[in-house]
Amino acid sequence: MSILSRSQQQVREHYAQVALSAGQGQCAERGCGDALSLACLQPGETVLDLGCGCGSEVLQAAGQVGSRGFVFGLDMTLEMLSLARRRAREQQVDNIKFLVGMIEDIPLADASVDVVISNCVINLCDDKPAALAEALRVLKPGGRMEMADIVAIKPQLSPPLLTRAAAIIGCSNGVLLADDYFNLLIKLGFYQPHIEPYRTFSFAYIKRKAVVRNRENHLAGLDAVVFDEALAAAHISGRKP
Repeated sequence: MSILSRSQQQVREHYAQVALSAGQGQCAERGCGDALSLACLQPGETVLDLGCGCGSEVLQAAGQVGSRGFVFGLDMTLEMLSLARRRAREQQVDNIKFLVGMIEDIPLADASVDVVISNCVINLCDDKPAALAEALRVLKPGGRMEMADIVAIKPQLSPPLLTRAAAIIGCSNGVLLADDYFNLLIKLGFYQPHIEPYRTFSFAYIKRKAVVRNRENHLAGLDAVVFDEALAAAHISGRKP
């Protein structure tokens, strides 16, 4: 795996601690949606879960694609992958493989998977265009991407303040405006991209998160009216032509 940037190292250290503090194989999953359900996996498909964490969705997907299908889980946190592999052994699931690597540099061949899923991890990437381009690269022609992620839905937001608000709720590398996200998918070559915000975050929620995560200093300059429901969890999809 390539050398991590400072922000990537911080993300890796955080989730390493989550994995190490998990007891008896249980892992607190991070997520903002249900990309797996949206993917409507079919028997025999090959699936890639970006940022698979401790492997819960990989294990679920393995059951959905059946013995003729296969599921890859990719994560940069060795401790998470160790936990995921242990859970796979305990459940005797063998149509899966966990890979260590970066979403911006997926260790799979071109056109090797039918479906890419991801649950609220693209916002953790340093280089979001590179991450999405990699997802497109590994998809087979006609393959589909189904993700959940956090987007901004108020275009008048100041970028520095938006980054600060996003960091409070866990998006350590910022978020994209929904329109910019959509245009990026078009530019990269996704066919029929779709972005559907389905849950917004109130300013009261942001304040509560700031307290819980000891980030009250991040609230400085954030207008309660402007940033109320400025961020949203969204389902994001697209196909490879």
